[in-house]
Amino acid sequence: MKLPRSVLGWLLILCGWVAGVRIAQAQDLQSPTDIDSVRAAVKRAEDLFKEKNYGQSAKYIEVCNSNFVDLVLAGQGKDIAEWERLHRKLAKAAEVLTIEGAEFTPLAPWGEIFGKLREMKDGAKDSKSKSEGVSFSKDVAPVLVEHCGRCHVDKTTGGFTMPTYEGLMKGSRAGVVLFAGDPEGSPLVEAMASGTMPPSGNKVPEEKLSKIKAWVKAGAKYDGEDPKANLRVLVGGADAKPPEPPKPVEVMAATGKETVSFANDIAPILVANCNGCHYGGNRPSGGLNFTNFAGLLRGGMTGPVIEPSKGKESLLVKKLLGQAGQRMPAGGRPALKPEEIDKITKWIDEGATYDGGERDSQLDSVITKSWAAKATHTELMEKRMTRARDRWKV
Repeated sequence: MKLPRSVLGWLLILCGWVAGVRIAQAQDLQSPTDIDSVRAAVKRAEDLFKEKNYGQSAKYIEVCNSNFVDLVLAGQGKDIAEWERLHRKLAKAAEVLTIEGAEFTPLAPWGEIFGKLREMKDGAKDSKSKSEGVSFSKDVAPVLVEHCGRCHVDKTTGGFTMPTYEGLMKGSRAGVVLFAGDPEGSPLVEAMASGTMPPSGNKVPEEKLSKIKAWVKAGAKYDGEDPKANLRVLVGGADAKPPEPPKPVEVMAATGKETVSFANDIAPILVANCNGCHYGGNRPSGGLNFTNFAGLLRGGMTGPVIEPSKGKESLLVKKLLGQAGQRMPAGGRPALKPEEIDKITKWIDEGATYDGGERDSQLDSVITKSWAAKATHTELMEKRMTRARDRWKV
């Protein structure tokens, strides 16, 4: 039978349209490039399955399976919960469509994919740490142990302890001390840069501080085996032990040949200028308590502040001169007069001897007894009358 030309033309147009639809469908089956396109492909497969178009539905599932693992790994852990949800949908769809005779590229189990992702992230972390040239275990931890070890690695001071990397990143009672990527905004780096910490005057050298800054800026990552490992062990090995505590300074009695007296010259300066922070306070600053001579010799959290016969090398003198971090007295109080600092330096140079009786006596008592030993009868009577009037408000 011969068809009219008009009918034949319409048939050719119709065939072309059908072919175009198939071409368009084939183009729709391009491999997904991100999580959104995977999500869309899975949704399309679901719709086709509901329409009982199992063959076309299977093609969408297959195209997702083909590069699913690569896309998850490319995301480096981002949207991991959504990726896991899509994995469950793909696995379930493949199971159902297999009953209808479809065949698929095997989809790796989620546990295997997640394991690869973790290995990749760990490798990237190690690679980044090495590429930055700054290692926590080799460059940063040794500085922390050397300059902060006694106060914050071996014990808790000021509510802050960092015996491990985890402890360091946890921060102090007041909050986080290191902000990954932001060395300038990290309180610990700021304290080191200003010389406030460590308070002993053993300021962190700029070369070492620059490494800490670079490490923080690179993300403050850990490159050791165990972030819970003690920093001393990390630096010195399994046999590493905390350093022995410094031996207490021996109290040397005055010989009478000294030109500067502790009771007459030094104690009055300390009481007048250190009251509230290191003398007479409930919580002495830095653990340094001047309430009595024994406390002065004992020193604070960073160790002794006096080295007998070495005035200029003693931390007390350096602090008074502003040569070891923040100048003392702090809190806006005026600096000591040069002659007062000279007296303290001279007293230490002469052996830091003690002439105030019992070493545990409070300094105000030492001052009073020293004055009374030299006062005349009239001066003593006037002093007693003044005290009586002040006490009873006569």
